[in-house]
Amino acid sequence: IPSKLVGDKERVEQIIINLVSNAIKYTNSGKVEISLTYDAKPSLLGIVVSDTGRGMRPDDLEKIFDVSGRERAVDRSTIESSGLGLGITGKLVEMMDGEISAKSKYGEGATFTAKIVQRTAEV
Repeated sequence: IPSKLVGDKERVEQIIINLVSNAIKYTNSGKVEISLTYDAKPSLLGIVVSDTGRGMRPDDLEKIFDVSGRERAVDRSTIESSGLGLGITGKLVEMMDGEISAKSKYGEGATFTAKIVQRTAEV
């Protein structure tokens, strides 16, 4: 990853914090991993957050980035959350001309991948 990137630092930080805090929230035991990559062409910063938490059902994955919030009753009963974090994260990534996706196997964890435009600064 280049030492100097040009982009919205606060929004990049918010995306990373939202993804990591969500992973921690749903991982009672096991691990949370984060990795960052940079692809010079087409100037994309990659953010990958994986966990060994509870995971999600396939029908939940379809609406995970919906800003209207989560609808999974099991989560509302055991985790205190507004359910807006991933929806907001999805919108931030979209506003930065990026893309975000999630993969999960229920009971085994989840992996979130965001790619956002971040150009390098001339030093």
